[in-house]
Amino acid sequence: MTAEWEILSLFLVFYGLYFLNALREIFIFYSPSLNETDVQNKLKKGNRPLVAIFHTVCNDFNLPSLCSLINIKYTHKTIFLLDDTRDDRLKYILPSLIENTRCCIKYLHRGRRNGFKAGNLNFGLSSIDSRYKYIFLADSDQRVPTDF
Repeated sequence: MTAEWEILSLFLVFYGLYFLNALREIFIFYSPSLNETDVQNKLKKGNRPLVAIFHTVCNDFNLPSLCSLINIKYTHKTIFLLDDTRDDRLKYILPSLIENTRCCIKYLHRGRRNGFKAGNLNFGLSSIDSRYKYIFLADSDQRVPTDF
């Protein structure tokens, strides 16, 4: 009798997940805010929202990853290098590296490492203002295509 109940409960769980996924697909398909034509028209008119790119680093800085963020073709962006590094050499090298770039990069280093990566992201969120409409999170080893 218990095996039948286990099979029935598994069936109900999978059926419920299937139903929820179907609802999600319907919501995405019929959502007026996700109209591709409207988004493309707004972008053509020059209404480009400002994007904050959070590049999180903790003793694992990766120059090719930062370069891939700099090379993104979208021009209304600011890269925030959220540094949680304890290595004193990197604390010295990263700000001087950023000063020599022509891209809009802001170096943010927090004094205390409360909350690990989530704390670093919260620190970044507290450092930006309402002009930024979107936030993109990029890990220290993530490389992004230029047309992202």
